[in-house]
Amino acid sequence: MAFGETLKDLRRKRKMTQEMLAHMVGTSKQTIQRYEAGVIQTPPMARVEALAMALGTSPATLMGWEEESLPRGQQKLGEPQAPRLAYDVTDGAMAREGILPGDTVLYEPSAHVEKGRLVLVEMKGQTYLRRWYHYPQKQALLLLASDPETEPMLLLGSARTHVHLLGVVVEVQRKLR
Repeated sequence: MAFGETLKDLRRKRKMTQEMLAHMVGTSKQTIQRYEAGVIQTPPMARVEALAMALGTSPATLMGWEEESLPRGQQKLGEPQAPRLAYDVTDGAMAREGILPGDTVLYEPSAHVEKGRLVLVEMKGQTYLRRWYHYPQKQALLLLASDPETEPMLLLGSARTHVHLLGVVVEVQRKLR
């Protein structure tokens, strides 16, 4: 299957509009239309990576080089719901929100995140629990901790593609203290 066909198929399976996908990767709806129609057959690799991340698949799958295998913690739509995934908090970055080391957060994989939601992201082999603020028109992603001592993470341009969204936090289980 060609790149455009694969992109369209995966986008539809995830029940996303072209506009939603464009917003997530910081491009226009027209560019997504051109990809799907085959007008643009080989997008830049950074864009392929961003599209794959937004669709919950690998760049190789999106390019048609391998069969679809979803990243850790993600599932195909239409399959039975997987249980929520757990992450044990190891730092105090969200302490002002009452989330402390030893607590467990439950999260669900998601391709679309509203601004200000609490998420788990992976970047350079590290997992972070942060508030998500994505500004595609400015090609910026801001990840904020509640602890004022923890530096905000501001990622601009292609640096955003190095962030892998693991999921949206849906529950916090407090450790008995």
